[in-house]
Amino acid sequence: ADLHTAYTRAANLSRTAPDEEPDPVYFVDPAEHRLYEKVCGLRPIVTGAVAERRYGEALEKLSTLREPVDAFFDAVLVMDENRTLQKNRLALLRAVVRLVHQVADLTKIPALRKG
Repeated sequence: ADLHTAYTRAANLSRTAPDEEPDPVYFVDPAEHRLYEKVCGLRPIVTGAVAERRYGEALEKLSTLREPVDAFFDAVLVMDENRTLQKNRLALLRAVVRLVHQVADLTKIPALRKG
């Protein structure tokens, strides 16, 4: 899947999730840790690029989220029966969405829509 697909999936799943930071204490799969580390690492880079209106660079950096987001979805069941894990996984997806939203809501860009 491309970044748009991964982002859209994250946005749709986490739409009603509280806007909280995920707690790494509740990560049980390495894919959760990798995605969280990627988001944390990209935050200052993307924020800086956006502040300087370097949107192309910001999008290029955001495109590196695709693999860890795909791996996350392949490795874990977001809507786990364990509500603590579920809430934390949704918070992690919200963190991805917040990061991408610094540049754009990709679901609103018609050129990227499939179909």
